[in-house]
Amino acid sequence: MPSPATNTRATLIPCLRYRDASAAIDWLCKAFGFKKMLVVPEGTGRIAHAELVIDIKDGGRGFTCRDLEGHVWSFGSYDPW
Repeated sequence: MPSPATNTRATLIPCLRYRDASAAIDWLCKAFGFKKMLVVPEGTGRIAHAELVIDIKDGGRGFTCRDLEGHVWSFGSYDPW
């Protein structure tokens, strides 16, 4: 039997489009604790690109919900190894 993996780290990079990116960014930060890493506005005041990060350190924490534009989010900190 193979030995379990150690020092594993998962990276998730979802790419989503929102009609109101500013509102979505604020909601994701409030609902899940995301932090704004980079937010690039367009000349029109809209968001051209944004990068958010989250650091979940406690074991087995998970989330599932529908956001303000209907996207379903499911993610967690569990490590299957």
